[in-house]
Amino acid sequence: MSKIGKINISIPEKVKVALAGNNINIEGPLGKKSINVDLEMFNLDIIDGKEISIKPKKIDDNSKRLWGMNRSLINNAVIGSSTGYEKTLELVGVGYRAALKGNILVQTLPCLFICLVNATLAASICFPVTLSGCKAFNA
Repeated sequence: MSKIGKINISIPEKVKVALAGNNINIEGPLGKKSINVDLEMFNLDIIDGKEISIKPKKIDDNSKRLWGMNRSLINNAVIGSSTGYEKTLELVGVGYRAALKGNILVQTLPCLFICLVNATLAASICFPVTLSGCKAFNA
């Protein structure tokens, strides 16, 4: 049994979830996401529009691995479309300076951060930089 896979996913009020063929469509205030789920291997149930349950049809080594991963992909899409993700970056060291010009964060070092299409970038004078959007960010 997968410890992560057997936990049901709760759906917030503002998020709509629909199953169309092998795709599960998730739509919320911050964006849309479509995830392909192998329905020959998994049973996917949407319970009253408030919970999503995913269970394998037969339990073997391959289905155990994919069960938790598919549950995590669906859960991340629900979180991203409802509340979004936020990453705070901190500039540490002597001589680091940065300025925010539109969607571009320019540092004194030869380094340039360009903001993603559906993300926002905010910086204050005492520089923790906050990057937020509907998709998860890698550090």
